[in-house]
Amino acid sequence: MRYKLGSYAETAKILKKNIEASNGMIHIVNRFLTFNPKILGNTQKTAMELISQEEEYDKFEMLINALNMSEEFNKENITIFAPSNAAWNTLPNGGLQYLMEDENGQQKLRAILRNHIFPGYVDVVDLIQKSSLQSLQGVTLKVKITEQSQIVLNDNAGITQVDIPCKGNVYYYHIEGLLVPEYIKVVHNTCPIPTTIKVKGKCQSTCEGIGQCPMESDTPIPGELDSCIQYPLFGPSAQFPLPRKTGCTQVCNRTLTIPKCCEGFFGSLCLPCPGGFHKPCNGNGQCLDSISGNGRCLCSPGFMGTACEMCNEQKVFGPYCNQSTLLSYLFAA
Repeated sequence: MRYKLGSYAETAKILKKNIEASNGMIHIVNRFLTFNPKILGNTQKTAMELISQEEEYDKFEMLINALNMSEEFNKENITIFAPSNAAWNTLPNGGLQYLMEDENGQQKLRAILRNHIFPGYVDVVDLIQKSSLQSLQGVTLKVKITEQSQIVLNDNAGITQVDIPCKGNVYYYHIEGLLVPEYIKVVHNTCPIPTTIKVKGKCQSTCEGIGQCPMESDTPIPGELDSCIQYPLFGPSAQFPLPRKTGCTQVCNRTLTIPKCCEGFFGSLCLPCPGGFHKPCNGNGQCLDSISGNGRCLCSPGFMGTACEMCNEQKVFGPYCNQSTLLSYLFAA
């Protein structure tokens, strides 16, 4: 028996489910289901040839070619989970630019792309029966079946078409999500500053050994005790105060983190500056970043716009506003 999943023209309601048969399970639905695959396979073409034919994979193809990884996707006996353009749009603002242009970002992108390749043929029946898969990147991905009977990888990448055949015993699946390894963070927008302060524990009658800290996460400082006064049960301002006793309190270290936005991010939510966090204000000005900043771009002379993306004189153009237009020659004449 073979399962097929994909995009259906109509939806159907299950009238009766889980009817056991000698060779499987039967569900009774209230209408015919017709299957209209969006993408057709071709065993005479490589995976990259098929991917390049589909507009749905424009960004996927662009990123593969940008890192010269087409050979890895044209190998034989592999299964590819191909993310749609919409899947790449789920990256944080400026994230795709960072992955493409930054050296560290390119290393992360290479790992992300390899995380979409799986060794051998991943049959859809095996996929349904398994709880996890391991990619060529060595990352284990979770497999889950939703209440709507859709296969989802890593809780965010839903499979909408399966078993698209290519040349070399290669198959690929169409997914609406990215398989980003958990250890990769595309955007580091917060850079909290760790700091240590001293706190005192409860006043105790004994001054020997190590006392208790106010919180379990605090660390007692050996040998560092402060004197304190133990007030009676009724407190220091009772009508008939009892004699006070001198005791000791343990001094402890407490680690705190001070919120801080990374460079290129601003505000309480640490949002990316205009022009993208990788190149704030398009490199033509200074962004008022930091957690107290408002993200405004202070443009350098010759530039204007929300992200300093425009020249403030009509006579010049170009990314650096240093190329003369025809108007400048006319005025010069």
